Amino acid sequence: MQRENIIRQIKTAEEKYKVNDYKGNSRTPCVVEKYGDVPILLSAPHSVKKIRGGVVKAHEFYTGAIVECLAK
Repeated sequence: MQRENIIRQIKTAEEKYKVNDYKGNSRTPCVVEKYGDVPILLSAPHSVKKIRGGVVKAHEFYTGAIVECLAK
């Protein structure tokens, strides 16, 4: 039961990364939220496509969503 809940949360969180064919969206904040008081930084820079050296690098499915769920 808990596993299905986590999977549902990850799939829901992934929706914001899917916007604009995983190219990002300037209307979506890149910083999510602060949870708790422990100073830990979680990052998922490959959750959207990026350009490196003039070449488009693919995104990695669910990395942003998983990091968001871990933060919560």
